[in-house]
Amino acid sequence: MNELTEICRHARELRDREEPLFTAQVVRVDGSAYRRPGARMLFTTGRVLAGSISGGCLEADVVRSGPWLASRGPKVRRYEAGGDDERPTGSGCGGTIDVLIEQDCGVEPADPVTFIEHCLAEERRGVMATVYRSTLSSSAVGARLCWELGQSPSSTIKNPAVEAVLLRVAEELLRGPRASNRNVVVGESVDALLEIIEPPPHLFIFGTGADVLPVLEFATSLGWNATVCASKHRPTTGDRFARHTRLLLGEPKACVDALDRCLHPLALVMSHDFQADTRALAALLGSRSEYIGVLGPARRLERLLDELPALPPFNRLAAVHGPAGLDLGAETPAEIALSIVSEAQAALRQTNAGALRDRPRAPEAPLEPGSGVRLHHADWCANDATRRGA
Repeated sequence: MNELTEICRHARELRDREEPLFTAQVVRVDGSAYRRPGARMLFTTGRVLAGSISGGCLEADVVRSGPWLASRGPKVRRYEAGGDDERPTGSGCGGTIDVLIEQDCGVEPADPVTFIEHCLAEERRGVMATVYRSTLSSSAVGARLCWELGQSPSSTIKNPAVEAVLLRVAEELLRGPRASNRNVVVGESVDALLEIIEPPPHLFIFGTGADVLPVLEFATSLGWNATVCASKHRPTTGDRFARHTRLLLGEPKACVDALDRCLHPLALVMSHDFQADTRALAALLGSRSEYIGVLGPARRLERLLDELPALPPFNRLAAVHGPAGLDLGAETPAEIALSIVSEAQAALRQTNAGALRDRPRAPEAPLEPGSGVRLHHADWCANDATRRGA
């Protein structure tokens, strides 16, 4: 299940029972850290409910001290590098981590859980700005702005100048391609985290064989939405996939119409029927799908493409991955499913799926002057693979 979906589900349940509820969110990192700014955790007295803010070195201290720290309002706690058995409250990744701890009340105009739930349900991108350092009473720590394109913002930030700067940067993020969260410094008075709420991808699988199940298991464990597309209804088909996803009956064109309404659509062609795969591939090449995986050898994909009435544009051919999957030495259905979902994830993030140890270290981001604003990309904080693991 998607981490944000799980947080929203637990928040609803505890709000209904009127139990005390708290959130912790990484708002700034200096150096190496397991989780980036934006990572959040939902907890109640004595236990974590959902999410995480580290690899395990900070959660216990936050659960223990968080309710007291947040009793007088939102509070930022800094965790310095060098955690060990004698200093369990330290960061074990070598970085300095600022964590915003606050009590959830669910009544403020810019309620984060409500906003996140809306973005996920509608598959729409949103941006949430959270103040974590301020010398202004009109923009106190914990003040928040939630906004999506074409809508009026919900805000508890009472300073028009601060709100205007945050809205400007929010619009830049939402109008651009997939972006990382950003730390924004407004003048010398306010630090805020601008967090992109990105709905999970939606995987459409054209095929109903037994080998679809491990693909669904991996995809749904990542929090992806999933739909199995079938042209014919068979009595056992619905029962096979009921636990994992919805079943969409119809010709490929009708399924692709549903796919095109999703924010981040992905597709996998694996019916093992040559004519059915040809129809599915033909429909998908005219779609918005960011990844089109085709099961089977390269020779079979060539034959499928030869059946098309016209060669599709190069940019659509570039989205086709056949044979589908990364070279993981996969043999079993589960291993093949892992390789396919991993390749789809890499395509979604536009990475080359290389080994993390071979990735160059991220340099510290330069400051961006202008209008009293300095922007720091979240991934400036040296999320160094060789040092992750706290």
